[in-house]
Amino acid sequence: MLEKISIVMVEPQHPGNIGSVARAMKTMDLKNLVLVAPSRYPDPQALWRSANATDILEKAIVLQTLEEALSDAQFVVGTSARVRQLSPRILEPRSLGPKLANLNPGSSTAILFGREDSGLTNEELQKCHVHLQIPASEEYGVLNLAMAVQIVAYELFVFFKTKANEAPENKPMLSNPASEERVWDRPRASQDKIEALIAQIERSLYISGYLSEKNPGLVLQRIRRMLMRNSLDHSEVQILHGFIKKLTESSDVSAK
Repeated sequence: MLEKISIVMVEPQHPGNIGSVARAMKTMDLKNLVLVAPSRYPDPQALWRSANATDILEKAIVLQTLEEALSDAQFVVGTSARVRQLSPRILEPRSLGPKLANLNPGSSTAILFGREDSGLTNEELQKCHVHLQIPASEEYGVLNLAMAVQIVAYELFVFFKTKANEAPENKPMLSNPASEERVWDRPRASQDKIEALIAQIERSLYISGYLSEKNPGLVLQRIRRMLMRNSLDHSEVQILHGFIKKLTESSDVSAK
């Protein structure tokens, strides 16, 4: 499972942090690093701060937009130090392993870490299925970027190197039957498919007059949260595309 997890750094400002994150990843067997619009990279500071994790940097993928970074992801985790408006389910790092273990085998996961000074924006967090928060002191709970990655990576390493190895091969592991999640009979829809569906829903809501472009309120954010919470599979997305298209066409005919 660890090989299907990507650490995504969104607009990292300091190359030293990129190197430190690579080092944190390698100590916990995470190998996939994605950099979204880094301020300075490649950079010598990243290399010397990575110590013996230069192989992680050499294989790192550098992209210009978050949409590119998430296009193939089937499950997206956003890290945040505070609760945001219309936040989805919030997990602690220790709960992330069991959550990922219940995904279909082979599902790709992206874990987003935001800018050193401001984290992820609300818009970026809305693209995530769950939010992750690291418990810390109320007096001083500020973690630097590499520390945050190290904590999350450690919890994933411990879980998948111990408990997950006890599960039957190629089957989702139900860590807690009381909170059991459904097992998908189709692959989860990738993030680019979900974004296309949300865009179609948005267009249909404006065309039908259900929403006003001048004052849409929070309807679209709530629809996004609902879709992300239910983690649609590929077939479900296709059904909704066809359903909405048919309704939109019927509305156009009735209006003539």
